[in-house]
Amino acid sequence: MTRAENPPDHFCAFFLPIHQESKSIYLVHHKKAQDWIPPGGHIELNEHPVDTVIRESQEELGLSVTPKQVKPFFVDYIDISNPGRVCQRHYHIWYALQTDIEQYRWDTKEFYNAGWFGYQDGLKQIASHQTYRNVIGNFLRVAATCPCYN
Repeated sequence: MTRAENPPDHFCAFFLPIHQESKSIYLVHHKKAQDWIPPGGHIELNEHPVDTVIRESQEELGLSVTPKQVKPFFVDYIDISNPGRVCQRHYHIWYALQTDIEQYRWDTKEFYNAGWFGYQDGLKQIASHQTYRNVIGNFLRVAATCPCYN
């Protein structure tokens, strides 16, 4: 179920760059989504979701990532029904990406802006995607106490 196969349902991988010490997350102001969301993208044909995160982090942020930095934390489903478009539903695989705070070289073709936000400010930035806010908020609560994300 990849976009290349043209089904109405397909898989995507989101990754949330997180810096635990400063309690910050990195979000992008996505042009298609018209909102601040985590970076990510569609999983390509025969691509492992972790490889999607590695590819998308390079394409979208100019960031080199190793598989050890990529930690799964959630799977969800969202209906993005859009008349006239093939893409109707996404299955999201969510990953945390432990990283240092730096100003990434974000893709100006895909994003209006991008930047680091404190946890609460970041959640407030996500204006129209309540599901994303809930997923990220729940993750941040777990990550605060789980050594697996430190």
